Amino acid sequence: MTQSMEDFITDAFEQNYERIRLETGRAVTPNIKEAAREQVLLYYRRMRDVADGVTDTEVKLTLPEQRTPQQRKFTLEGVVDIVREGDRTTMYDVKTHLDADAAAGQLDQYVQQLNLYAHIWQGLRGEALDETAIIATRPTRELRQALRSGDDRVIDAAILKWRPCLNIPLDEHAVEDTVQRFGTVVDRIEERHFMPPAVEKLKAPIRPGARQPFGTAVCANCDVRFTCDSYRQFRLQTTPGMNPERVLQDAMNEYAASSEQGQWVDANMETLNRDRLPDAEDIDRGDV
Repeated sequence: MTQSMEDFITDAFEQNYERIRLETGRAVTPNIKEAAREQVLLYYRRMRDVADGVTDTEVKLTLPEQRTPQQRKFTLEGVVDIVREGDRTTMYDVKTHLDADAAAGQLDQYVQQLNLYAHIWQGLRGEALDETAIIATRPTRELRQALRSGDDRVIDAAILKWRPCLNIPLDEHAVEDTVQRFGTVVDRIEERHFMPPAVEKLKAPIRPGARQPFGTAVCANCDVRFTCDSYRQFRLQTTPGMNPERVLQDAMNEYAASSEQGQWVDANMETLNRDRLPDAEDIDRGDV
């Protein structure tokens, strides 16, 4: 039964990818696509009970007519999954860009976010809620190492050890502070006030006792890191003895290796050629 379901998931993944490719006109490299497919299958293998038990999927939550400290109007929105088991209701928020280790280091912000969602669910919708949690579906470093080993026993053991679900405590008092924090961010965006964290913040561990610094765990996922002075200084200060230009070039190359860049171009050229309208030569050749 599990294998047939995984075959179904793989087929559905391919269909969804093709639909998105056609809608957006964009493709991803084969290795990125394979990593995404693998992440979906790992999530099902480890969180099958939750996946099978979802009763309301991609529920949109909206908190309208909020005001920033500068009295600008804004609306907060979120999307969650709901599992109802007997008389208990659990809210899950899936985080595909995080692994459990990174999520644990940023748990405070998810406490705020999930409690806000709980407030909307319980207060505005009038629905009972017993607990909330986030599911960080990106494989941890330990799980990735197991996958690279190719040993089924090692992989199975790593999957069993993997804990992608992190429970979030319910705290109604966190809601007002969360809305205010969002409002402050809205004001900063509207006023074009974008200040990066200090370099010291980037060099500090993502959480107490962790080896991975904030600049690697968080900033490496930021699309504008190459225009950030703090990130450039972080790379220079954490790579001593190397030519500064070489350090920054290596950082740029991490965005996509040359082989990945070539694959990305090939994939998108294939999409472009496949989806383009026929020209006069096509019509003459009878290719339409």
